[in-house]
Amino acid sequence: MIVKQTEERSANAPRTWVASAAILSGLFVYYALSFFRYRPYEVDNPWFLSFSYDTTIEHIYTDQFLHVHFPAGMDGTQLFGKLAAYVQWLFLARFGWQQEAAFLLSASLVVVALLCWWLQLRHLGYSRQFVQSFLIVAGVSEPFLSVANKFRYEGLALAMISGGLLLVASRRLVAGVFLAALAVELEPMALAGLIPVMVLVFSLEQRNRRLLLRLGGAFALAAACYVALHPDFLVILRGLAQAVSAHEPLEGGFFAAYFLRRARHWPELLCFLAAAFFYWRRRHEFASHYLAYSALLLTVFSVAMPHGNPSYIIFCYPFLIAVSLLAFGVERRMWIVAVWVLLMLPQQIYLAYLTRHVALRSNDMAQVSDAVHRAEQSLGLADEKVQIYGDYRLWFAHPHFYHAGAQGTLPLADRADLFVCYNYAPGPPEFEPALLVYCPQLEAMFPLRVVETTRIHDQQVFVYARK
Repeated sequence: MIVKQTEERSANAPRTWVASAAILSGLFVYYALSFFRYRPYEVDNPWFLSFSYDTTIEHIYTDQFLHVHFPAGMDGTQLFGKLAAYVQWLFLARFGWQQEAAFLLSASLVVVALLCWWLQLRHLGYSRQFVQSFLIVAGVSEPFLSVANKFRYEGLALAMISGGLLLVASRRLVAGVFLAALAVELEPMALAGLIPVMVLVFSLEQRNRRLLLRLGGAFALAAACYVALHPDFLVILRGLAQAVSAHEPLEGGFFAAYFLRRARHWPELLCFLAAAFFYWRRRHEFASHYLAYSALLLTVFSVAMPHGNPSYIIFCYPFLIAVSLLAFGVERRMWIVAVWVLLMLPQQIYLAYLTRHVALRSNDMAQVSDAVHRAEQSLGLADEKVQIYGDYRLWFAHPHFYHAGAQGTLPLADRADLFVCYNYAPGPPEFEPALLVYCPQLEAMFPLRVVETTRIHDQQVFVYARK
């Protein structure tokens, strides 16, 4: 009987690989079609790329873009993120510091993460139907779409944590724990990835002294890599002391930021709550509770964390989906996949409709770049030395020494040679980041004159110099 099941599994293996590869390829195409349509106004895209550009090109490790200091923000890569900066540099130095190239990297990392999940779940004995359902449901969900369309560091962190889980599931414990622990160097919230990794380790391995020594070795190696990348790591302790002294109130963390403060995610939350109820009722039917324990602990972690950025929900979401599919018995009810897709797509299509005229593509950035270069030539400014203060969207036109125009960066405007701005927000006001600075505010603060203009999407972009 065992031989017969093994033969059947071997016979189905090629079809499984083809079907799963087709799903992953389809998801990549879906992400590509969504690009420039899903949140094209995202301030984090040029912000995080500016960290990577400044680190690898300018050798500046603090936040020169919006000047947000740790612990309120990443504050460049002086404390976290150098590994992600160098990964982005390896790719973008070849293909250009533009949105299309950055998207290809981000979307590829999400697909790699899903590939690792596919292999991990198969190693743990989950069925082909369950794994393929997971790939579709997770892949079309907004957290995965968001990471694929953003240039933040969650894409690489997700891929590393997913790879760590795969290695642990393959009984390569030290390598898996090391990879997941190293992801913490990318951003502090990647600590969430260590929760499921440790749950999986203790569900697969016998608890003994040898296990603790192996875990200690993996963590020590990751810590050594962190210190090598951040030799002045003691600054972190001072930053953490500032965070504690701020007494930030507990407001539900990134769980509340994603599920409670955005009404469009309430149906997802209801699905997950119902799944928790059904899972508890059927708990005796499951041989392993690794996914459920991980989902529970990650939910507690997401509520307790003080920095409520909804982007971090990606560290919890795969486990919430996997447990829900188990609870609802997706292998017997494949229509659940279709229901989930129909739940997700209208939200994303509506969001794309609202911002259909907002995206700035490479040809738009080239127009702005040409206007900046003409201004430099007319003023006799050297491009390698010019300082620009301008709209955050236009960073891609001139990444070198570019500061985003906002209330918090106004002191940096004093050193600017050129100002690049709109008269007003080019996108829907409700989607614009708060406290941005536009041309009228700059004209009221500094003696400026227009030296160049260019029209993009029926709006003028102005290049100013001092009078």
